[in-house]
Amino acid sequence: MSNVDAVSSTSNYYKSGSSSTNKSNSDLQFEDFINLLASELKYQDPTDPVSSTEYVAQMAQFSSLSEMENIHSAMDSVQAYDMIGKSVIYQATDSTGETVLKGGTVDSVITSNGTTYLSVGGELVELSSVLKTANTDKIANSEAYSLIGKTVTYQTVDSAGKTTEKTGKVDSVVIQDGTAYLSVDGELVGLSSVVKVADSSSSS
Repeated sequence: MSNVDAVSSTSNYYKSGSSSTNKSNSDLQFEDFINLLASELKYQDPTDPVSSTEYVAQMAQFSSLSEMENIHSAMDSVQAYDMIGKSVIYQATDSTGETVLKGGTVDSVITSNGTTYLSVGGELVELSSVLKTANTDKIANSEAYSLIGKTVTYQTVDSAGKTTEKTGKVDSVVIQDGTAYLSVDGELVGLSSVVKVADSSSSS
């Protein structure tokens, strides 16, 4: 094995991952890297050994990659803790498997197996699922997103000026001048007009 081959094979292992071990870059630990270097030394061409300088350079590069991962993880944690007390809008999967938008106030931050989660109304939300944050005075907008897919009963004024109640499914949320409105069967409904909320599955 030539110098270039040995260095290239080792570098490719921790840059792209090994298909035989199914490990990602984040899974490759320093011990694995040392074992790989030992294997390269064992099978290298004795007439054309790899320079120790090359291995030192590889170890330095591996250390740099690991440090970058640690920095990225730390930045995620800082960003997550900064969201405590704020309202967030995030993607979630409902009972039918569809992706919906939900919202709520971040109560705390939990880190499990290297992944950062936000606790929003008792639900754990991955940081990567958050689409938007706002101050607590905009919590109503987040609550509007949580109504998507649900059936609401709301008050409206008919052409005769009489207040009546209508029921329909919330299709989406429209923001106008900083205020959230529910889109119900093509009609924009203010949150203050909603008098009852139910899951769509419970509506008749």
